[in-house]
Amino acid sequence: DRIMFFGNDPNVVLQVHFWRAQVHWWDKVASTVYFTHFIVPPIVMGALWATSRYQWWRFMKRFATVLVVACGMFIVLPTAPPWMAADRGVIDPIIRRSGRGFSAMGFHAYTNDWQISKEWGNAVTAMSSLHSAFALIVPAFFLPWVRPKWLKALMLTFPALMLTSLVYLGEHWVIDGLAGFALVGGSFWFWNWFERRQLARKAARAMELDRSVGWVP
Repeated sequence: DRIMFFGNDPNVVLQVHFWRAQVHWWDKVASTVYFTHFIVPPIVMGALWATSRYQWWRFMKRFATVLVVACGMFIVLPTAPPWMAADRGVIDPIIRRSGRGFSAMGFHAYTNDWQISKEWGNAVTAMSSLHSAFALIVPAFFLPWVRPKWLKALMLTFPALMLTSLVYLGEHWVIDGLAGFALVGGSFWFWNWFERRQLARKAARAMELDRSVGWVP
């Protein structure tokens, strides 16, 4: 991050400029965007299952690939998130309260339970950011069906907003989010290639069958 931002720590810079004792509207936006990670993908999966099993299967292949590769990276490359690095003096102090915007909106019980549940997880799973990956994989999947360019651009602001929120809240480094985006890109590239190859094989088999029965000269 320091290489990309000319020696600065983006997490520290954002908190210095925007973190205040009083909760502001951007804190509520950041917390809300952060928590969409836990509800948007399941909603999309359920909607696709109900409307098109074929598209559900296409989505799940891409989603599962991202998840498996990311979990493998967590094992091979355990990485301390910014809040942990700050606690150990690697970067300037930052505050980790991802749910404070949510709490300010009245979701006190949910926020409290979430804070408790974070103690059960593996803290060194920053690289790559699944929050960023999931925020991109949903709009990326539906982009081919969206015609207006302005709407496509609007959809892609969501993963950018997610990464900004993660950095501001001290949950991830910028490079974590970029790695998550790269995982999504790699997953889509592989499965798009694989599906095109399957279609080409099916078309070739159909042509061979037509020729064998004399339907094609």
